This record gives sequence, C-alpha cells and structure tokens, in this order.
Amino acid sequence: MPVIAEATTLADQWIYSMLTSDSELTALVGNRVYVDTVPEGVALVDSSGNPLAHVIYQMLSALDVRGMGYYRAVTQVVYLVRAVIQSASYMPIQPVAARIDELMQGHSGAGAGGLVLGWSRDMPFRMAEQPSGVSCRHLGGK
Repeated sequence: MPVIAEATTLADQWIYSMLTSDSELTALVGNRVYVDTVPEGVALVDSSGNPLAHVIYQMLSALDVRGMGYYRAVTQVVYLVRAVIQSASYMPIQPVAARIDELMQGHSGAGAGGLVLGWSRDMPFRMAEQPSGVSCRHLGGK
C-alpha cells in the first residue's frame, strides 16, 4: 500500500503536469511553476526590470481515509496553488490566478502509480507581503 509520501508525490506530479501542460498558463508564466517555493537564484524580474509571474503550489494538509479496518482507501490532500509576483498590485497576476482557477475545477486523471479522483478549488487565497522591503502579491486558491 502506498505511504503518505507516495500519495503526496503523486499529487505533486499530477498538479505540476496539469499546470505545465496548459498552453494558456504557459503563455502567462513560461516554465516558472514550482512546488513549495521559488528556488534560490530564479529571476523575479526580466532583463528590463519587469516583474515575472510565478506559480507556486504546496501541500497544506493530507488525510488518510480508511476503508474497512486499517486499509487506507484514499488520501485526501489540500494544496494551495497561487500566482506570485513582485508588485504592489494584484492586477498583473489576476489573469494567472483566473487560469489556475479554471484548471482547478473538476479535473481528475491517472498519474504514475495512482489516480487523482478530483481537483477543485474550495477557497480563494490572497496575500500581500514585503520581504526585504519588496512588495509581493499572491493570488490563487486551495
């Protein structure tokens, strides 16, 4: 039986595939889709100083649902999927967040080693922060 790490790894891979295989989202963010955090050294602005949108997804929680006895029937996972940009406004990432929202509604599918039964957004997410004095905006859902 799969352990929690395998179930969440499957979910990570499936979400990454959903996000990176969509041509509309790729047109908005290129290949800037990351699990958990934007890696060190990734450019947050282009060569002209314009901010670049990124997509970050991260697991917030997981719950094993048991069948009869101790048999784990399924693992329910909750992910936060959001667009992030270095900006004092949410406006630049609204199209990215809207596309993420469309992608999060009603999809399911098979991945290597398992099945994703369904994916839906249950709650919107918005956050502003200023790490090191630089304004950043996050917009998405979980």
